[in-house]
Amino acid sequence: MKCDICHENEATIRTKIYFNDKLQELNICEPCAKEHGILNLKETNVKIFADFLSHLIENKKEASRVKGKCPLCGMTLPDFKRIGQLGCDECYYTFRQELIPLFNKMQVGTMHIGRGPKGKHDLSNYEKIAMLRKALQNAIMDERYEDAAEIRDKLKLLHSAGGEDGRE
Repeated sequence: MKCDICHENEATIRTKIYFNDKLQELNICEPCAKEHGILNLKETNVKIFADFLSHLIENKKEASRVKGKCPLCGMTLPDFKRIGQLGCDECYYTFRQELIPLFNKMQVGTMHIGRGPKGKHDLSNYEKIAMLRKALQNAIMDERYEDAAEIRDKLKLLHSAGGEDGRE
């Protein structure tokens, strides 16, 4: 197994560290361990060592993201396109630039307009205003100006009652 720091020498030191609530494994060759002061650790240096390893792991993840490969599960963008599903939760972060346009094509908008939890039947002012704006646009497009005027008046009433989010 190659060293996770230099990627050249064979790793002789294997260590595990908890980082972001996940157990990460780091393989290091002896020259890199000496160079970074990992050998001969004393208890006072354990925090420094942990910080160093955390930094290395983050750099390793970032390098994987640049290559277009999930640092956690190894999923690549071509794999995702072929299979049609992501490998883990880290994939959403790794491929976010490619996923956002894809999700926008699949969905009409970014606001949920489907069913909600039981017992919550009342729409917030924000949702009412969004629906009325859409209805206003449709009324104007269909040249139903009297309906549009009524909808406009309802919008003004909602705005004066407490703003877009229902707060005063």
